Amino acid sequence: MIFFGILHAIAAGSLIGLAFVRLPPLVTLAAAAAAITLPNVYRSEIFDAPALLFVGLSQHLPRSNDYVPLLPWIGALLIGVAVARLALSRGWLQGLAKWPSGPGWLRLAGRHSLIVYLLHQPVLIAVVYMISIIAPPQKPDPIQSYLASCENACLAEGSPAEICNRFCACTLDRLQQQSLLAPLQSGAILPDKDERIVELARECSAISQ
Repeated sequence: MIFFGILHAIAAGSLIGLAFVRLPPLVTLAAAAAAITLPNVYRSEIFDAPALLFVGLSQHLPRSNDYVPLLPWIGALLIGVAVARLALSRGWLQGLAKWPSGPGWLRLAGRHSLIVYLLHQPVLIAVVYMISIIAPPQKPDPIQSYLASCENACLAEGSPAEICNRFCACTLDRLQQQSLLAPLQSGAILPDKDERIVELARECSAISQ
């Protein structure tokens, strides 16, 4: 799910930026500095409420594949507004009119950037999908995958590395003997609910100590 992603941030930031277009650049820069600094010095559970998660001051980040809260990112937009105001007032942009305009396709893309943004993702996904069909990646070694996962979980519980190595090697042997490795890795059986897994883990735990 996308919750307040980059397009939401651009839309909201553009509306907020309108309030600063006619303000002195120094005021806009001060607001930008405050927006960038505030999330680093203040957060509150009040902003964990779903209606306030877009602000960017929550203590727990929402689950989202794309999350661009107003704070601190509105600060970047306000810096741009302030710099643009300074550039216009001092005539820094007049020289840009003399630059080459570039190829037509680039000008067209610049004038329709939202369409380019919306189209590039399905196009890239389609290209990557076709490549995966033509040259699929190698499947991971199930034995190495199991050992790595088992040892990481064991170490995370605070057990010594030697014990974890023995325990995981033991459970791997038992799983292979009982033809349980493949269904365990596919999710067909759950390790904490299957008595066979629980029993072999108990036996290997005693052996590895």
